[in-house]
Amino acid sequence: MRSEQGWELYNTWTYRSIEPMDRIEFLQGFADKDGTSVVPAELGLAPGIPDEVRHVVSFSPIDNTTTELTVREYGYPNAEIVEISRAGLEQCLDKMATSVAAA
Repeated sequence: MRSEQGWELYNTWTYRSIEPMDRIEFLQGFADKDGTSVVPAELGLAPGIPDEVRHVVSFSPIDNTTTELTVREYGYPNAEIVEISRAGLEQCLDKMATSVAAA
């Protein structure tokens, strides 16, 4: 992920479960640009961010052309960390929506 200021953040995803057209579960970790795992604090991230975060992505059909995407994250120790993660996730989802709209 790259911020507008040019700051880059790399992640790893370890898939735990994939149920096609329904659900994906994975562990997200932080990494350097070469994919080597790093502790979030080493990247300058807020203290308390876990080394790995469990995610569950669910897909729910709304109609024949629309699907609702729900992302749940687990294991954050406090509301501040939740808000930091929410901001990053919203940036990712905005970028994904732009890519899908252009397709």
